Order: sequence, then structure tokens, then C-alpha cells
Amino acid sequence: MRIVRPFRYELAAYGRHLLGPRSTAVRALIFAQGRSGTTLLENLLCSSGHFSRNGEVLRGERLHIFFPNAFLEGLARKRPRHNFICHVKPGHLDEDRQDVGARPIDVRRFLETLSSRGWRIIHLHREDKLRQYLSAEVGKVRGSFHKFDDQPEEYRVIVNRDEFAAGLAALIECDQRERAALASIPHLEVQYELDLESSGAHQATIDRVLDYLGLERRPVTTRLHKINYRPITDIVKNYDAFAAWSHELGAAAWLNA
Repeated sequence: MRIVRPFRYELAAYGRHLLGPRSTAVRALIFAQGRSGTTLLENLLCSSGHFSRNGEVLRGERLHIFFPNAFLEGLARKRPRHNFICHVKPGHLDEDRQDVGARPIDVRRFLETLSSRGWRIIHLHREDKLRQYLSAEVGKVRGSFHKFDDQPEEYRVIVNRDEFAAGLAALIECDQRERAALASIPHLEVQYELDLESSGAHQATIDRVLDYLGLERRPVTTRLHKINYRPITDIVKNYDAFAAWSHELGAAAWLNA
């Protein structure tokens, strides 16, 4: 059943893509790396009432999807008069697919195809790669990457030098590939630190996104809470070594941000 059910779901999406009524509503894609605020951004947009949440539609078993573009079109056409939003990470199209034995998808071609079909692309990025890396590490320790209460937490991590160096380099490289893939493709830029990190910026950010999507501005809210407000010295147990590695790896500016 674990194989048959997703395949049937995929075939149904292809059927709607080929034979179903064309969507007359807004179709939006949030394109971003992990730990950049994708769930928060989609959650806020859905709270406006313009969208229903679809999350990461190309993760897990869906990494085996043969034709991601047609699959997304089919999902959007399930309710052709309703707006559709989802988010996709660059890794969902290449590295993650290769890891499970699926054919990698050209990221730029994927984005170009969606754009040519009228999809609106929102590129969400996080400038501070050091804290983006730590956010993932804390999530692993917590056993969850989302927080729905305001209770203080004291989770701490021990950073491994080689894993930190490789992880940081991968985030920076992925950021460069994202920008290259998006070059000349119409999209809206949203930056986590400026537009989402503070709850006080949420309404203005969503107003800007809704303007870009051609939708009415509405009040928004979210149950999601930021996991870490603490300084890095309180998060990383081996902070002295971590600080030294950050300088060595050219990440000192983020360390002191």
C-alpha cells in the first residue's frame, strides 16, 4: 500500500492536469531552503482565508513523482476555483530525489515551466546561514521543527566541526544555485530576518505578498512561535570552539549579528 497509494494519487493528479478544468484562481509557490520560514509564511497566508495549506508537496514518498510540474498542476486543478499554495525546497528536486533513486529535476526548468503557466513564485531566503544551520540542529534535538506554545525552552547542541563546515558550505552553495535558477524569472523576494523573524513584521509582509498575488489584503495571524530567542552562547554547548570555527570558515559576521 505504501507504493500503490502514492502512485494512484500521482495518476489522479496527471489526469486532472490533462483532462480537468483549467484553474481560474491564483497558484503560488514558495521556493526556499529548509529553516527559512516556509511553514510560517504559508501558515500566515492561509490564515488570510485566501488559501488552504498544502505544505511540502514534493517530500517523502512524493520524491518519486515522475513529473513534478504536471503533478503540481493536477493538485491545483482539484479545486480549480480555489487559490492554491504550496512550498518546495531546492533539494526536493535534485539531491533528495537522487538519494531515493529518483531522477533529479532541473530546478530552473521547473521554475520556468511554472512561471510560464501563470504560477506566482515567492522566493523566501535566510541571510544568516549560521543561525539557519543551528536552527536545524536544535530541531533535531527537540524532535520537532515547529513550536505552538510560548513556553521557554533550554535545548542545547554540541556542534561537530566537520559537520558544521559541510553544512554551512552546503547552505551557501544552495543559496547561490537558487539565485541562478531564479535569474530573469518573475518572482517576489521575501527575507526571513526582515520580513518574518519578528511577529511585528508579519502583517506588512503578508500585505506585500497579497498585493503581488493580486489578492485582497486581510488580517493574518499564526499559532507558530519562534523556537529560539536566546543568544548563540546559550544554545551551543561548545561555544568557544564553535566561535573559533566560525572565524575560520568566514562566518564571523553572522556569529556577531
